[in-house]
Amino acid sequence: MADLPIAEFNVSDGFTPQQINKLNSNFRSISNKILEAISMTGEASNKANNTLNIISNAFDIMNGFLPLAGGNITGPINRNVGSSGITYIDGNKGNAALYLKKGTGDVWYPAVTLDTTSGGSWAIGNYNTEDLVFSWASKANRDSNTNSTNVVCLPNRAGIIPVPTALYGNNSGSNATITLSETAANFNYLRIFFYGKSTASGSATKYECVEVYAPNGKIVQLSCTGQGKSGDTGVIFFSKMVTISAKSVSSTSYCSASIDTGGSTCAKNNEIYIIRVEGWK
Repeated sequence: MADLPIAEFNVSDGFTPQQINKLNSNFRSISNKILEAISMTGEASNKANNTLNIISNAFDIMNGFLPLAGGNITGPINRNVGSSGITYIDGNKGNAALYLKKGTGDVWYPAVTLDTTSGGSWAIGNYNTEDLVFSWASKANRDSNTNSTNVVCLPNRAGIIPVPTALYGNNSGSNATITLSETAANFNYLRIFFYGKSTASGSATKYECVEVYAPNGKIVQLSCTGQGKSGDTGVIFFSKMVTISAKSVSSTSYCSASIDTGGSTCAKNNEIYIIRVEGWK
């Protein structure tokens, strides 16, 4: 008895050659068994046609579903979200596009893993805590199968992920009044980067930074200390008071002092230079 005239799977359907051979073989076997059953019961051609339609529909359905294991996705996964309200819990009952059930014991649950351009990988998941874990593995560790990664944890408490806003930048630095791109009143705290340098004493540049909570309207001291021109026996100190007001950071007072083997000096020198200001909300 000849096989039923059904269209077979091919590579364009998104299956591997091995999967295609197995699917086509299975469906040919099923179709012949059905045809044999029809012949044995003496059913009319209408029933045979209905059977062929069922098999054809089965192929269409298979084309629309992913295999249970293996294979690759060649296009986007689209899922419509219902409009029945917000469900924050129970991913398998809510609107979650991906729901990963927990295992038993101390188990790493990576929900998403992706390759980096340099051959490393990021994984996002959970391990034995209630925190969200971001784990990065280098290419060398992946190639050698070394279970060593850099881990960043997002605690399970209310809040936001802080991201700095650059409010001022000048690689050369400025010892005059600077203007911020946004008012300091919009931020929980500011981080001010600066350096001190005295041309007269021949000292090296000293870099520092300070953080200021609730910065708007505050008077802040910027200061740094380092070795002076006499090496181990010399010390130089820079200090400046600045006022933060809306978009302005202005000098209130300043001085510098040095101590070395030749004695000590103190002068009203404006030798603190601001190079960058960041705002954090």
